[in-house]
Amino acid sequence: MKPSYGRALAIGAVVGLVLALAITVFAGATGGVPKLTVLGEGTAIEPSIASPASALWVVAVLSGAIGGALLAIVTRAIARIIDPEPSTVSLVILVPVSMVIGGALTMAVLPLGATMLGSIADGTVTVAIVDLLLLVAVIGIAAGAVVTWFTYVLSRPPAHVDDPELLSA
Repeated sequence: MKPSYGRALAIGAVVGLVLALAITVFAGATGGVPKLTVLGEGTAIEPSIASPASALWVVAVLSGAIGGALLAIVTRAIARIIDPEPSTVSLVILVPVSMVIGGALTMAVLPLGATMLGSIADGTVTVAIVDLLLLVAVIGIAAGAVVTWFTYVLSRPPAHVDDPELLSA
């Protein structure tokens, strides 16, 4: 079966979206969000989080790294089921690189998005919950697509096939 790198990119984006939202909900449910507040006045109020910036960045980087590792392991396993024969890169290399990619993309996008959609003042990040979920969805799509594509390409590298009719005259 011929590798489909575009399909890996699309599937990675969808799985990354779901995984990022699941990790965010898990972090929120287990106490990762220390303080819920309300933004706005009168009838135009939005539930929001107010978290110390350092704690939010640490949780975000760790979540991105864990998500990257999970995507790399699952993608490599699926690639090996599809085609068990090719010489591929080991999980010893794929997982740490995918963790760095996931954590780096998360750390690059989250502070920028938190600044654009919320506010950072006196070491506290305040972002509306809906805006935070939108931001996490964007991070999940980007990181999932990149990590899955990267892992799939290294797990099922393109094979050189001789075509005798290519240069026949």
